[in-house]
Amino acid sequence: MRPTGQYVDVDAIANTLLRVNGRTIRLGDIAQVSRGYVDPPSDVIRFEGKNVLGIGVTMAPSGDVIELGKALRAKTAALQASLPAGLKLVEVASMPHAVEHSVADFVEAVAEAIIIVLIVSLLSLGVRTGMVVVISIPLVLAATALCMYLFHIGLHKVSLGTLILALGLLVDDAIIAVEMMAVKLEQGWPKVRAAAFAYTSTAFPMLTGTLVTVSGFLPIALARSATGEYTRSIFQVSAISLLVSWLAAVIVIPLLGYWILSEHPHGAPPHDSQDAKAHPTREPTDVYDIPFYGRLRRWVGWCVDHRGLVLAGTAVAFLVGVAGFSLVPKQFFPASERPELLIDLRLKEGSSFEATLAEAKRLEAALAKLSGIDHYIDFVGVGAPRFYLPLDQQLANSNFAQFVVTAKDVKERERLARELDQMLRT
Repeated sequence: MRPTGQYVDVDAIANTLLRVNGRTIRLGDIAQVSRGYVDPPSDVIRFEGKNVLGIGVTMAPSGDVIELGKALRAKTAALQASLPAGLKLVEVASMPHAVEHSVADFVEAVAEAIIIVLIVSLLSLGVRTGMVVVISIPLVLAATALCMYLFHIGLHKVSLGTLILALGLLVDDAIIAVEMMAVKLEQGWPKVRAAAFAYTSTAFPMLTGTLVTVSGFLPIALARSATGEYTRSIFQVSAISLLVSWLAAVIVIPLLGYWILSEHPHGAPPHDSQDAKAHPTREPTDVYDIPFYGRLRRWVGWCVDHRGLVLAGTAVAFLVGVAGFSLVPKQFFPASERPELLIDLRLKEGSSFEATLAEAKRLEAALAKLSGIDHYIDFVGVGAPRFYLPLDQQLANSNFAQFVVTAKDVKERERLARELDQMLRT
């Protein structure tokens, strides 16, 4: 019965007037009205063997889950001090903590990848040439982050992982442009002409290569599936970062090269001599006239002379590589790093709530004897609420109970999983 108005206490319910057989009687005169639990209950939540009340807090759209976690911790601490004796608040699952830990791990991986790329660039290209590439990396990442913000692409595992993948690709265009400019400077060209040549000779080929690379990720964006929903940012972030890196390579890199690179390295003669004016296409210095390029030229020549053998060897290597893929484990998403284990307990259809609760208590007693468990909570008659996104939520059913067992760490989780598998069989 849902009458109009609002009950403020038990007495208000007892004072409800009923019209029966032409007489008006008070509900409290014919019934005992009291406050208590639903009996028989339809579901119950138990934390480490004790009945509890569950409080779920969901973030508002466009909110910051980490800031929400900080606010919740502050509010919980304030409430904890004011609770009466015998009551306490216990955090069972924290998405803010999981997200904070996950993002911190990936940001650390991004930082490591950046450092590796910087060191390789400086060692392989030299200090001045490498510095041009080094300076372009934070510029490209900053512009990519700005575009992600403008297009509402969140910072999560998939987008951060794509940034790590893109790091090795986004320096390619910069290296091509600065190397082209450095070679022309070694040949004696003036800075302005070398910078202009780096743009005119590489801009369109680099754009073509960038678009080909981006198109390789396009099927992910076009996938109409749950997997596509999770992974769409792979295409979005890679496309943004690679296109931004191309713009940087054709606009910023020639400018940085003009400022940083030496005009006539290794004492190369200037290209604006009288001979250069008479023969503008002649290169005054042959930078490729060194033993390394001599050997490379001979290797290339041998491959051209024996092209049939080289093509056959390439085809064999390709087939071996394709066959080798059959040995690679197939796993689209990596294993979870969350410490929780889910246990679904199902009795026969039609089993009563009391029977399900009795079996849940048996499992609670077994879990209490296991080591490596931080805490556990069980939902009898209903499934756990959505405490993380991929959870397959279960409908209310009297014959169903679900346990969420939180291990102390991932290593303990794997050990517990093996022990539970053996225990549940018997």
